[in-house]
Amino acid sequence: MKPLEHPLTEAQLALVRAAAARPSRVLEPLPYRIKGAAWQAVVDALVTRGYATKCFFPSHVEYVLTDSGMAAAAQATRRN
Repeated sequence: MKPLEHPLTEAQLALVRAAAARPSRVLEPLPYRIKGAAWQAVVDALVTRGYATKCFFPSHVEYVLTDSGMAAAAQATRRN
């Protein structure tokens, strides 16, 4: 497997690993240590890099891990 195109920060990695462990791949709930503006910055970076996508529903918005995000989680887990 080729190395990640965009290395993940510790916060991004924690979020990706948590979402990868969920059957729905939803990014929320976030790890307790990511709050406020940091939450939006981490999620925006994942969306920009293609590791997550924003899904619009009539009553809310969800952020979901993409296949690239799942691959990044798997690759990061193998390295550690």
